[in-house]
Amino acid sequence: MNANPARPRRLVAAIAATSVLLGALVAAPATSANAADPSNWPLIVTQIVPNNAGTDNFEYFQLYNTTDAPIDLATSGYQLGYSSNYTLPASTRTDYNLTVSGTTTTVAPHSSLVLWNKYNTTQLAMDDQSFRDFWAAQNPAAPTDYALGYVTGTNGISNSESRGIRVVAPDNSQVSYAFDDNASYGDNKAAVFRIPANPAIKQLELLYPQALAAPGALFDGQLADRDYTAGAPTSENLDGLVDTNKISDMLSRMHLMGTVLVVKNGAVTTVSNGFADAENEVPNSRDTLFATASLEKAMTATLIKQLIDAGKLSFDDTLGEFYPQVPSADSITIRNLLEHTSGIRMPEMPVYVDDSDPSQGEIVLETQEEQIAHAIDSITIVNQGSWSYSNGNYTMLAAIASKIENEPFEKLMQERVFAPAGMNDTYFWDTIPAAKQDRVAKEYKYQNGDYSTEGGPVATASLQSTLLGAGNVFTTIDDLLKFYRESNGGAILSQDSYAELSKSSLQNGYAGGLYHYVGVKRARGSASTDVAGGRYNSFVYGSENNDDLVLILSNQSYISGNPAPLTGYDQFAESIYLDLVADPTIDQIDTTALTTSIGQAPTLPAKVNVSFVGDVKDKQITVDWDPVPASAYAQAGTYTVTGSLVGLHGTAVATVVVAAAPTGGGTPVVPGTGGTGNSSVTKTPVKVKSQSIKVSTNVAARKAAKLKLGKKYKLSFAVPAKAAGAKVTVSVKGKKVGAATVSASGAVRVTIKLKKGRGLRAGKAYSLKVKVASTSLSKAASVSKKVRIVK
Repeated sequence: MNANPARPRRLVAAIAATSVLLGALVAAPATSANAADPSNWPLIVTQIVPNNAGTDNFEYFQLYNTTDAPIDLATSGYQLGYSSNYTLPASTRTDYNLTVSGTTTTVAPHSSLVLWNKYNTTQLAMDDQSFRDFWAAQNPAAPTDYALGYVTGTNGISNSESRGIRVVAPDNSQVSYAFDDNASYGDNKAAVFRIPANPAIKQLELLYPQALAAPGALFDGQLADRDYTAGAPTSENLDGLVDTNKISDMLSRMHLMGTVLVVKNGAVTTVSNGFADAENEVPNSRDTLFATASLEKAMTATLIKQLIDAGKLSFDDTLGEFYPQVPSADSITIRNLLEHTSGIRMPEMPVYVDDSDPSQGEIVLETQEEQIAHAIDSITIVNQGSWSYSNGNYTMLAAIASKIENEPFEKLMQERVFAPAGMNDTYFWDTIPAAKQDRVAKEYKYQNGDYSTEGGPVATASLQSTLLGAGNVFTTIDDLLKFYRESNGGAILSQDSYAELSKSSLQNGYAGGLYHYVGVKRARGSASTDVAGGRYNSFVYGSENNDDLVLILSNQSYISGNPAPLTGYDQFAESIYLDLVADPTIDQIDTTALTTSIGQAPTLPAKVNVSFVGDVKDKQITVDWDPVPASAYAQAGTYTVTGSLVGLHGTAVATVVVAAAPTGGGTPVVPGTGGTGNSSVTKTPVKVKSQSIKVSTNVAARKAAKLKLGKKYKLSFAVPAKAAGAKVTVSVKGKKVGAATVSASGAVRVTIKLKKGRGLRAGKAYSLKVKVASTSLSKAASVSKKVRIVK
């Protein structure tokens, strides 16, 4: 069901019958004052045909020239590219460059050019008439006098996977691209595209999937003007550090409704898209209240750490001291609950009047006592000690905090977390004031080209009432940022306290409601059930100190099969962070400081040292080594073992030099297993001469930070606390642009300003040098960072 079929909107209409030709060649319609002019996209892809009857010898795609001048694809400098997956980042995606040839290579003004995809010798031997005869037989209603050329450079247009065509201008800027990830296309069926409503968006919208192919034709609506007002991407870019057009483009490609907040070098940018209330055309904004879902867990963990800091609780206290009726409670510690290693399992479902018949209705747990009692009754214990995510862990933490302080959990959170952090627009599901109910985003799912409420809300009042401490808080995007800032060196947790809460004993880095990697944290929330995906979704990804951060609050589910989706919120947030936010982080790997072992059959070292730019402290990253084959080290020689970097993109390779092979026969010794193999023959252990590790990671590939003359920027980093009180200077081209003093904890925050008239020129890159004047630092007392001056 469409949210509001009558309203003018940029949403793609649901099409019931797409297997017929929907329109003959049409003229470009006039544009309205508030509509996007088609010439914003000089060349657009109007059709992609990946399959045809018989052999696939007549695949094609079609371009349309929206301008008043001809465009010769052979001489104008325009480039065409093909990919089977444009959802991948450019760094990992394979784009095939296409070469245009044939009878016609020019797209006439306000006209189409059909480009036959030739990829085998049989096709190359065919003439144009073969193509025209084939398609005239398949669709007699299609035009016959169209311009025709051909392209080479691919092995065919993908039918079983996704497919896309990209148009790039002579200056290498993106003109437009069409992408479709629908399943296999039937014979002679086309993906038909139209121009977006938003002139900033370069991806064309899928208008009709599986339409009957018609070379030379335009379909009704492909160039139609559409009102671009409510629900369109809007942004606030306070310092110009982030490309909001790219974020808007990604939001539109995912058909994602919600608000994204990006922090870069401390400066805040927001982009909102879609509707909080589609029926009444209320757009999402910074003031919209979204469900945080599991992002609340970090808030609950913060309250627990406050109680630990006050001496009222410890990480080693057990659940049995507070709720002994929970199975195995005496062996479940607070740390276990914080890390999801308690073994607790609790269903994520509403409370039904009749569990065997959900249609009988749901029950709302009105009081905290009912909520805790329901959790305890629902808990089972499975694989205690192993990691397994369950809301029950954080519901029991909320219950413990309430019992210690003899106050309702919601009251404690309001007084000790929300209020001190300045989170004045944050509420629990049952405490949102009546005057603010119209700011609460409604739940939607994207299907059939529209945003639908079909199936009703997933995050019902009953479900929310089961999520005490685990995921029933509503907040704005700005309040969410306040929480992360104030919970690390702010009003609700000190830096040391946050660091202690963030320590994880797990390989996945989970602790205190967040996954912690090397200098980066992340978490995902989804107000879902065991049987239904969430329509409220939330995400945080970024630096631990919150200077570089991506936050997402959304009121629309991610549905596989959307036109050109990214693979999910995880990839979306990470793409924004890596492409638009993160400054250079890893400068070089300090191979000389890597672990070296000499001895008998040692296990490979689990940690390696890595040097970071902007932080003079060495960090450690964990390597997840691949299994060592049983045949390894059977004789003297040099062996290699590979592994992946936990929390980073990259690989590690260990080189092991074996000085002597085992004697006595039997199964070869594997590192870490000692000197006895699987046979009854005793063997001499393998003697290892040395071990060395080399680490490579693509995180180093970062663009220079972009700075403007005359603006102020904040730099944040840390040095060992022994340098407290030392002077810090920042300079560019030998001239000081900022200064600060190292704090007692080692933290450094310095404001810099690049003044005009100091020989700095826009478009040039410079080295920004940071120097810490302290004799107590044994190394890396100065670091440099590449910056580029922009207009």
